[in-house]
Parts: sequence; structure tokens; C-alpha cells
Amino acid sequence: MTHISLTPAPTKSSHRRHTGTPNQQLEFPSSTEGIHIIEKLIETICSTYKLSEDYYGNILVAVTEAVNNAIHHGNKKKPRQKSTCGI
Repeated sequence: MTHISLTPAPTKSSHRRHTGTPNQQLEFPSSTEGIHIIEKLIETICSTYKLSEDYYGNILVAVTEAVNNAIHHGNKKKPRQKSTCGI
């Protein structure tokens, strides 16, 4: 099982954190393992914030599709290239 570790996202100034800029980020390999890591992250976030199953499903589809596109089209499935997801 992969351990998920979030790190503070880089910011250019301290006030940007309140404008919708991600304040944590997760870096993962550009491989199918990355999709599984994101699925676990979404499950953890939805559980922590007690989001309904409807929200969970919608978030899961949207975010995994975006991550899948980044891995396949942006990084050409090169595991050494890292992808980043901010929350």
C-alpha cells in the first residue's frame, strides 16, 4: 500500500493562500500507480470532510480524468516525470 504524504504548496506570497491557490500538494509518478494514489487521496479527503457519496463519485471522476490526461498526454506515461495535484 502506498503512503500518501501531502506537502505545503509553494506560494509566491502569504496572502495567496486565501484566493483559491492550493495550500497542499501531492507529487506522484506519471504511471497508473499515480491514478491509484489520487483515488486513495480522494477517498481520504471525502471521508475526512464527510462528503456524500454523490460528491465522492463526482470528485473521483473529475479528478481521476484530469490526472489520467496529465499522465498520458502531458507526461507521456514517463514514470520518472512527476505529476502534482494541489488541494
